[in-house]
Amino acid sequence: MEDAAASLKAAGNASLKAGALDEAIGAYSRALSTPNLSATTRVALLSNRALAQLRLRQFAPCVDDCTAALALEPAHVKAMYRRAQARAALGHLPTALHDTAAVIKLEPANAEARAMHVQLKAEYEAVLREGGTGMHGRTDGGVHGRASQPAAGGGGTGGSMGGAPASTPPMHGGDGIDDDIPF
Repeated sequence: MEDAAASLKAAGNASLKAGALDEAIGAYSRALSTPNLSATTRVALLSNRALAQLRLRQFAPCVDDCTAALALEPAHVKAMYRRAQARAALGHLPTALHDTAAVIKLEPANAEARAMHVQLKAEYEAVLREGGTGMHGRTDGGVHGRASQPAAGGGGTGGSMGGAPASTPPMHGGDGIDDDIPF
């Protein structure tokens, strides 16, 4: 059954690279319904589907997929960072900060995660000064002052952790798509 999932994953990756995000989500979803998937394959599929959801600004499903991936592989940096981006876009600043801190703990040299953490911390402190909780929906849909996209993405096995549009700078270069190689 892994062969069927691998074929669907490859189709999803091709669609993701081509910017056909709905097609990518469909391929990853079909692959995830394959019985007896290894945890590594399931994590990669969930993380890749989360990247497509993040780029489509489907933040809540992105958080769900990242959380599912992290339940299987708690130190999966790409899923952590993508979840931080989605949580920030939803206005869930404390949990987004928790995720960026976890990424930084695992990858201390991760400049994009550090920058996002500093920005989120400043936003959260400003909200607290104003008497808020930092857990409200955002009206601008993003962080770093960009209403049209979530925070910059990147990271992981030579790939990018993701982000919204292709114009968002990747974290470590690459396409952001997870392969089955642990990092």
